Amino acid sequence: MSNMGMAGWKFKDMKQGGKSVVDLSAAFGIEPEKATEIVTGNLAALKMPVSQASTLVNQLAAAAANSNTDVLDLGESLKYVGTVAGAFGYSSKDTINALGVMANANIKGSMAGTSLRNILTSMTKDWTFYNDKLGQVTVKTRNADGTMRNFGDVIADLQKKTEGMTKAQKVQLAESIAGK
Repeated sequence: MSNMGMAGWKFKDMKQGGKSVVDLSAAFGIEPEKATEIVTGNLAALKMPVSQASTLVNQLAAAAANSNTDVLDLGESLKYVGTVAGAFGYSSKDTINALGVMANANIKGSMAGTSLRNILTSMTKDWTFYNDKLGQVTVKTRNADGTMRNFGDVIADLQKKTEGMTKAQKVQLAESIAGK
């Protein structure tokens, strides 16, 4: 409870979200202090209210069960990308699912969080590149009102617009978007 207080939680927050912290700790054998850090820090980073603590814990558990990662690695990844994802308005579900997909490619922990953060920050402008088959193409990253497009939709557009490109061209494009 003292760690929750240090994270800015009031007593009513502890009553509301504390069970989720305990559940995370017990279900995954995580030290209570670490579970508190994962839940409180990522709720704040992802701009989620304390009332959504159980949602966050369930999403972490589902990703850990359905990908090549665990809750500790996901918590570590979120330390690096959570604030950017939250600022862009991306949901915890989309962010955690993206980290799960990355984990399946053995990109985990701080590496996954840093890589996803680089991808998201590159989305402050549209991605324009050349495809031999289609010519110059642009993948829109923002909606007309300036908000960020759904991350999954952006990635789906990117996949469509890179069809016909060689593997080397796709790697070069990926490096320009996300860095090495």
